[in-house]
Amino acid sequence: MNTQSSLVILLVLFVSGCIAQTPSINTTTPDYYPTPNFTRTSSPTETTFPTETAVPSATAVASTTPLPTIEIGRTSTHDPSAEYPVITEIHMSTKTSGWAFASRGADVLVLHSTDGGNSWRDVTPPIEIWSDHIEQSERYTPPQLGEGYFFDGDRAWIPIVRIDKHMPRDIYTTRIMLATTDGGITWQMQRLPPEGFGEGHFPGFIDPMHGWFALFEPYTYGQSYTGLYRTVDDGESWEIVFSTPGTSSGLRAFAFGDPTTGVLTISMIGWYSGLYVRWTHDGGTNWEAQSLPEPEDPAISDPSMSDLDCGSIFPHAFSKFEVALLVECRMLNPEKQYVFSHYLYSTEDGGLSWQSSPAPSGRLHLINPDTGWILGKEIHFTDNGGETWTKINEVAWEGQFSFIDANHGWAVARNAEEIALVKTEDGGQSWAIVEPRLLP
Repeated sequence: MNTQSSLVILLVLFVSGCIAQTPSINTTTPDYYPTPNFTRTSSPTETTFPTETAVPSATAVASTTPLPTIEIGRTSTHDPSAEYPVITEIHMSTKTSGWAFASRGADVLVLHSTDGGNSWRDVTPPIEIWSDHIEQSERYTPPQLGEGYFFDGDRAWIPIVRIDKHMPRDIYTTRIMLATTDGGITWQMQRLPPEGFGEGHFPGFIDPMHGWFALFEPYTYGQSYTGLYRTVDDGESWEIVFSTPGTSSGLRAFAFGDPTTGVLTISMIGWYSGLYVRWTHDGGTNWEAQSLPEPEDPAISDPSMSDLDCGSIFPHAFSKFEVALLVECRMLNPEKQYVFSHYLYSTEDGGLSWQSSPAPSGRLHLINPDTGWILGKEIHFTDNGGETWTKINEVAWEGQFSFIDANHGWAVARNAEEIALVKTEDGGQSWAIVEPRLLP
């Protein structure tokens, strides 16, 4: 058995689709826009949503079909002397080219593949070269690699972080960003401004020149926004465009549609903050809030239900006008139990009007306004912008997914302590084991 632990993968047919929207931020309590026009494609209930039987590039499978299984720990067909890194995170750019984080003992590796994830080259940047530029303190662990962003097969950005040894999981971003433009053959150091603090996440790059890097306060509930960096020159220089320590917390996520327009979703379920997003039209310096209408769901107007609370999550921006997101709502039923429901919100005119449709629960992942998935142990697919969802699979593992088109995707599959790299060529209906080999 190689270093990939044995893992049984169950597969069921499930299709789902969604659209993402663009939110916005402000340092003070903003004046809300008038409620925008709002339409919906159907009237959802909590447990059902429209379905269709067609599945892309494959024959639909009835729910009674026995589920196939794949055992990760089967006998390897590769050279037994080859090294098998444990892939912990994958980001593919094309059918052949992509990146991964991997572990080998106590080491964290950055890997690059040019053959679809079958073999990998170790391109881990040598952090020690830049150690003189990083403030040293006994309070923190030695510098290590943080969350990376992989724009294509050549370009990547990875911040250097430190972990507070006196706190459970607090991660602090140093002022050093490492970047490559040649697939990891060479790495360059980029400096971040001194303002801001906390753990860093990438809203992303919309092109090789324009990108953002956000900081979140580690001590607060959810993610409290503390700073937003922007680059307009491929990361050669970064400026902080927004910094507000103490901003109210809550789960937050950014998406930008062009160099000036972006959206921020805010989920504060349990705090009764209202359903809204925030928009920027100047690259992230100023943000304004926009309230969203509540979903038109019969269950919400049911007098037996109470304490409606909704939040926005998983924003996607395809242009300055075309965005989409998920809305999650929570209510109390007569038995005083929480009931959750989800909806896909989308706009094609920059938020002047919104469309809504019911959606499954899970993580929204769209590759264009029409095509995408809601991902979890149940996998749903849509090819019509979320008007209908098809359940294409049900798996026995939690996954970190990377799709490059409607058919081809990869996932890091985890089941308890077991982990494996798997791939699909039919949009997630079936998955095959990939036994990655580390090249010399």
